[in-house]
Amino acid sequence: MKKHVMLALLILFLGSSFVFAGAFGAGVSAGGSMAFVGTEPSGEGTPRYGLTGGVFGEYDFYAIENIVDFSAQSGVYFMMNGFRSDVDLTAAPGSPFTEVTPTEFNLNYIQVPVLLKASFPLNLPVKPFALVGASAGYLVTKSVEASDDLSTGEDGYFTAAVSDPYKEKLSNFDFGLVFGAGVDLDMGLSIDARFNLGLMNIDEDATGDDYTKTRSITLMVSYNIL
Repeated sequence: MKKHVMLALLILFLGSSFVFAGAFGAGVSAGGSMAFVGTEPSGEGTPRYGLTGGVFGEYDFYAIENIVDFSAQSGVYFMMNGFRSDVDLTAAPGSPFTEVTPTEFNLNYIQVPVLLKASFPLNLPVKPFALVGASAGYLVTKSVEASDDLSTGEDGYFTAAVSDPYKEKLSNFDFGLVFGAGVDLDMGLSIDARFNLGLMNIDEDATGDDYTKTRSITLMVSYNIL
């Protein structure tokens, strides 16, 4: 865990350096996201759809004429993450009943990616590019909401406190790899799609080989203002 936190802090430091140390350009981004999780045991969770957006900086550092242009890109983004899953409600002691309720895990992060961007100056109306790098995230808000509002009855049915145990065991830090591709358009506009592969187990109560790791796909439109 400590190694992951130190690596995340290093990413934050490098990201700040790229943005403020002689950045070639800067801009704003906004778009949508589809977030889900990779789990072991597998087969749990369906996507949560949300919004993402933030600011970025880009520094051009090397070019091979008419073949490829390399730049470093970083920024600060807000991202709606999380997933939906069926959760077993806890029955009262001695009760023979069980219940499963659909539950939303709403996890919103501040993310700082550090990416290598390779642009290809082809003879096309648009300029395609590829992205690869890493991203560190900090969980700023989290909520766990069960769709069924059950309460304990006289004959000892279920406790309705689904949110608190799951909310408390979620890690505040995340770290992952980023892969993406897009196109630069005229007038400073660009469009890209990214896949974020979380590497940290965000379930702090997991045992053995069990894990819950974030996954997300984003589609963003960016505008260069510098």
